[in-house]
Amino acid sequence: HDPQTNGAAENAVRLMKGQIRVLLLGLERQIKARVPLDHPIMAWLVNHASMVRTLQVVGRDGRTAHQRARGGPGPANLLAFGEVCRYKCRANEQGIGRSGKKWGGGVWLGIDRRTGQFVVYDKSNGGIRHTRSLLPMPQPQKWSVEAIKDVRATPWSMHEAQVPEVIRIERAPDEDRRDRVPQVRRGYIQQKDLDRY
Repeated sequence: HDPQTNGAAENAVRLMKGQIRVLLLGLERQIKARVPLDHPIMAWLVNHASMVRTLQVVGRDGRTAHQRARGGPGPANLLAFGEVCRYKCRANEQGIGRSGKKWGGGVWLGIDRRTGQFVVYDKSNGGIRHTRSLLPMPQPQKWSVEAIKDVRATPWSMHEAQVPEVIRIERAPDEDRRDRVPQVRRGYIQQKDLDRY
């Protein structure tokens, strides 16, 4: 095994580690607190770091990876990772929690790679929310340690179904069932079956 043969892969890993480190240090600087590495927001940070590289790093052909894959530019302005923002509910959701409220507030976690929608964590309205419209908060309200601590979902747990409560339905005893003898039917072959096969 020659390490030089994996040079491109090792370089990509080094660049991603640097991007993650920069985003983490920026978040910690803004909230003036340390973020533990096992906190769920770290999974979102890694996701966001890869998306930033996809959207921002220009290749030799003068286009980003996002432009090569999707044919057009990505979102022009991104919020800072972990920033508290206001988001507009999607049209088909009839408001937040079916309340009719159109706007909510939460922590911005990045962009959904599949749909291109922004991902926001809103504890008061059911956790992960997807939206296409964001508004930044005024400067004194942009950062909240408590909002970061409240993030509980990870990218792989955001769509887990709630475990349903088990409801057992008992059948009424059927007296006839025990006495019934199974009937055996005779098989028969028709001429049209022979002709077909």
